[in-house]
Amino acid sequence: MSHRAFLWSVLAACLLVGASGCVTPLAGSGGPALVEWRGVEEGRDDTEARRAELERARAQLWGVASGVREVGAKLLLTYWVENGALTLVGYRAESRDGLEGGPVDQSALGRVLEPVFGTFTQQHLGQVQLVLRREHQGWALEGYTAGAAHVRPPEARRLPVRTEGVPSRTFLSVQEAASRLVQLLPVPHREGRARLVAEVRLEDGRVLGTEARLYEATRSGGSGLGAGSFAAVELASVLLPFTEGLGQRTVRLEVVAVHPLDEGARVWVAAAEVERAPLPYGMDEDFAAEYHAMHESILRRWREEVAEGTAWVLQRGAEEMALWYVGGIFAHGMGVLAKVSAPVMKAVLERGGRAAAGWLRSALVRLAPQERRAFEQLWMKVQLEGEAALGVAERKELRGLMLRLEQRLGIPLDGPQKDRLREAARKAYSDLHPHLQHFLDTQPHRHPIHHRRPLEYCHLFPDEDINAPRNLAMVRDIVHRRINALWNKVRAARPQATAEEINAAARRIDAHFSPWYHRADEPPGVSLVQAEASALDALRRLFPELR
Repeated sequence: MSHRAFLWSVLAACLLVGASGCVTPLAGSGGPALVEWRGVEEGRDDTEARRAELERARAQLWGVASGVREVGAKLLLTYWVENGALTLVGYRAESRDGLEGGPVDQSALGRVLEPVFGTFTQQHLGQVQLVLRREHQGWALEGYTAGAAHVRPPEARRLPVRTEGVPSRTFLSVQEAASRLVQLLPVPHREGRARLVAEVRLEDGRVLGTEARLYEATRSGGSGLGAGSFAAVELASVLLPFTEGLGQRTVRLEVVAVHPLDEGARVWVAAAEVERAPLPYGMDEDFAAEYHAMHESILRRWREEVAEGTAWVLQRGAEEMALWYVGGIFAHGMGVLAKVSAPVMKAVLERGGRAAAGWLRSALVRLAPQERRAFEQLWMKVQLEGEAALGVAERKELRGLMLRLEQRLGIPLDGPQKDRLREAARKAYSDLHPHLQHFLDTQPHRHPIHHRRPLEYCHLFPDEDINAPRNLAMVRDIVHRRINALWNKVRAARPQATAEEINAAARRIDAHFSPWYHRADEPPGVSLVQAEASALDALRRLFPELR
């Protein structure tokens, strides 16, 4: 084994690659007594997941601390803690220029961490910073402080993950990124010092790329050296815990190299912190929070067991999936749509939020069942593994599905498509109007959901959600029959009606029937017969040939 390979095995020593394809911690450090807690997701008991979180955090911290030999050195680590999930958001190393101390035992470090990684992190919500100090024969916990709980970083997790490790693909990508970065840091000449500032772009647990931002050095006589594998191991050890976060973000690293006279060179990570991009245009904070919560839930299940997570995703309702798709398109910068000629889809999705999610939910009924399943599976892969994970054929298939969907937006709906939209409209309306749910559930035929602009004209409004709340109203069946009779007259008078004519007709019908919208009783002071007659007169003025 080469010297370089041996050093990488040091990092992997506390994170072994198991048959499951995850890098898992070695046993033996002992686990603290855990506070029993019911999971926040579907009543799930997360005791084992919380235990796994602690084991993973201890193993990752050992990966960093085991390479720090200088007596008096300090490590300051900042986590966001919630429901037992630990997300590293900041790291700093101080006083790394002292004399080297003796060996450190992993189990001893575990005992030092007990006050923090015991009941405290299981009960606390918010930011926690712990300070470790290197002593001659081990580590001491200098202190830990609790910070604000009201400003959750966007990458912070709220759900603990049951897997006692990180995916092997994540481990290997971090190793690659660290190796690339140390090549950009030549150790200075004797008595010199160098500093490298670099950025590593992450998305969920994936490394998207690295970039050097600044290199500066002071030097004197002698010859310089390469940073070496020790530096890559430390850099990977520091970076690895940051992959536990969610979404797209950048980790900014400051790496320092010194070369004292008559001593070997030393390289270490002085600081690492997460830089967060602003929300994409069109995505408000509420929508972003809802998307991230759902994405985390899906990602957790997928990480714990790929088959289980995939099945769970495909069992979700259309409303949840549409929100996830739209949020993911924003999170991915709409790159998946870049080469698709889909102006309507792009325009709608750029609006963002629940309106775009509702539009997509309704638009997807235009795909055949097998096409929808293919779209779901391909988009799920983009969400969970990144667009780069798509093969050439998969990328072509996904873009083809989007193009077909765009083309079908201008075609009238068929019978099964209308039925699916009526069913979705009823559910969406019931969720928005819980005070009317009793009538919707117990007397569905007597209380239909009226589309103010009928479903048959959906193709005239390709960029609008036909099931948007503003287009829906529960009415009594007797009211619905009279409204439908008026629309039948409009169809006969204008068989090739334009979007403007349909909008005008809908406004006139609404003007006279709106007192009956969203209610199961008779509104006071109005006459249904008179409303129908007045609406008919208004429609005849709009369409003189109407009978």
